[in-house]
Amino acid sequence: MGTIELNKFLLKVYKLNNLNSRKNTPRKRSAIGIRNTGVVIHSSNSTNSNSRFANTIKSSLKNTISAQYFIDRKGQIVESLPPDYFISHTGVEAKNRPKYWKGSLTNENSVGIELFNNVGEPFDGRQIVSLIKLIEYLSLKYDIPRPVKDPQNGLAKDYIVKTSKILTHMENISYKCDPFGFDTLSNRQFLVASLDPIKKRCDKITQKDNKIGSDSLPVTNGIGYMHIVRNTLATMHREKNGVGVINVSGGDALNDGTPGSAGNIIIAEEPTKAIPALTLYSEHNRLVIGKDKTKTISGKKKYTDVIIEGVLELSGNTELNISGTFYISPKGKVISKVVRNDAVNLTVYLNGLFLNEGLIDLTGKDSLALIYPNGGNGGNFTLNLTWNNLLIVPTLIAVGGDGDETSESKKGIGGKGGDVSIKVPSSPVFFSGGTSGNGYPPLYKNTININDFQQQFPEHIGNTLPAGPLYYYYSIGNKPVDGEKIKLRKVSGQAGFYRGIVTSGGTGASEIDKINFISGQAGAKGGSGGNINIKTNNIIVFKDMDIITGSDIETVYRSVFAKKWTLPKKTYFAPTGSLGGAGANTKQPLGGDGGDGGDAGEITVLGTLSPKPKLFHKYIHKIGEKYDPIIGLDGEQPKVDNSDQPLYDYFRGNVYEARNKDNLPLYRIRLDKNQNLLGGSGGISGSGFGNWFDLPGRFGKSGKSGKLIGLPIQ
Repeated sequence: MGTIELNKFLLKVYKLNNLNSRKNTPRKRSAIGIRNTGVVIHSSNSTNSNSRFANTIKSSLKNTISAQYFIDRKGQIVESLPPDYFISHTGVEAKNRPKYWKGSLTNENSVGIELFNNVGEPFDGRQIVSLIKLIEYLSLKYDIPRPVKDPQNGLAKDYIVKTSKILTHMENISYKCDPFGFDTLSNRQFLVASLDPIKKRCDKITQKDNKIGSDSLPVTNGIGYMHIVRNTLATMHREKNGVGVINVSGGDALNDGTPGSAGNIIIAEEPTKAIPALTLYSEHNRLVIGKDKTKTISGKKKYTDVIIEGVLELSGNTELNISGTFYISPKGKVISKVVRNDAVNLTVYLNGLFLNEGLIDLTGKDSLALIYPNGGNGGNFTLNLTWNNLLIVPTLIAVGGDGDETSESKKGIGGKGGDVSIKVPSSPVFFSGGTSGNGYPPLYKNTININDFQQQFPEHIGNTLPAGPLYYYYSIGNKPVDGEKIKLRKVSGQAGFYRGIVTSGGTGASEIDKINFISGQAGAKGGSGGNINIKTNNIIVFKDMDIITGSDIETVYRSVFAKKWTLPKKTYFAPTGSLGGAGANTKQPLGGDGGDGGDAGEITVLGTLSPKPKLFHKYIHKIGEKYDPIIGLDGEQPKVDNSDQPLYDYFRGNVYEARNKDNLPLYRIRLDKNQNLLGGSGGISGSGFGNWFDLPGRFGKSGKSGKLIGLPIQ
């Protein structure tokens, strides 16, 4: 038995040289003028609980009925017949189409994939990952249409059996049940396994055996493995509706409290920690949370699969050991209870697929009470893949909490952004993400429309201003009142953050306004951004995403008198992300200085970019004159010329966007004039408190730039 590799995923396939040893010599499709147009998924479903994979392969070689590929319970793929050859596996021939045939696939125009399991055994997660990789490979090789997602709910569209080209045996022909425990039967979704060694045929399964939503039976309310397979394939196929969000951001402080730091996100391979697959139905221990249901857990848990359509609440630090699949639907959520505003940690060891189309929320809580003014720290999320997996990365948000107000510039420093570390030597990595958590994806754009400055940010991504009114920062179109937190927006011409990775620090606290001081005091420093480290020996796929470690997420603005004896006030815009706090207003001659911006983190990407960037575009931030802005005055006092026109109409730095050969966006990063990662902007200065004859303070200085390694920008 030789070995071949499917290069796109470095996926090993064991190849049998058996064309001449079979009972009937297989024929090439080209010999009869038919090409391969689809895939049919089977399972062995042996009634012998002790059946071995090797025996299944040996038996298939002796029969005229077989599949081209077999996948064992550890994910090993065996090619028993080259896919260019056809063999009987569907029960349907091109010239003999029985009345119970429902689909579009026959022996001649499809490839068969057989999942090995005995009756009663749940599918190991490694089998499902290998199945998806193999289908993706065959789809690319033969141009087989893959599923697409519904833009209204983020789910793969309901397949039409007569036209779909990726089907289970049961979908393609009505009297079949395989892959048993995999897909639909009478509109019910089977999740993991056949019911027991006795009940093998469809007509033996009764409604009594299939109570919808039960945690103890192999049925869940609407989600089956084929649903997960289809959604994963759609996501890998550059689906613009993306997947979900992991948010470990720190909470905002109140008054002079300390902002929370973001948690860290770590994804790694731990092959020594593989979870033994369960073999008996009596041992099944799946966690299935149906729609509108909530379950609370903590501590160390072991599950066959974790499927979440409702809410999984973590009451303490939690470790999940999953031998199968970890799936969160677009309306599903994992949320953390908080202790003194701090979130808990979640650690996962996983054999199979991780697909998060909803929300994992480990954010620290914003302080809303004077008795505990500190913002909460975000929890850590750690995912350990136990073998060469397939990694679908959702949007990752690890932003430090914002300060509120302070009487000392050394207090209220913005919360530190979390670090993101993805080190998976053997796994292909697909970046996507950004559904809103309520089942509806955000509006994605291939190009940036400079006139569209009030586009709604996806839920769980857009930041908010702390409670007013002392903060004196405003969002586009909104001014907070006392006790109100309002959502920020990007300004016209600003790229903003839609999906991807953001690890910026929080905004520094603003200095409390002064009345009797000679001059106002400075705002606090912005938080430092976290580092982003992505390493694999496999491919990395980016698609239409932002990668930010410092400045330029959204926008705040403030009005300040720009020059003595000059009316009216000028509007100053500043990009958030490690932003320095605002200086104090004062009734004395000189306003307070803005706080310095926080330092940017570093970005390192090592792997094979697929597709490779071919085109590059630089966006120069321009602001419409109707806002009469003065922007980006690094460490200087505001100035105006004699005509009272704005001298500065740009943000610091520029956005660089890499695109593929078809001009589709891959990734966007923020760089300074030296093409280093953009640090946080200095805070906006304060001015005379209502006196137009007083002078403003200075803008804060920009934060230090960060290093960029491995991502082409030109």
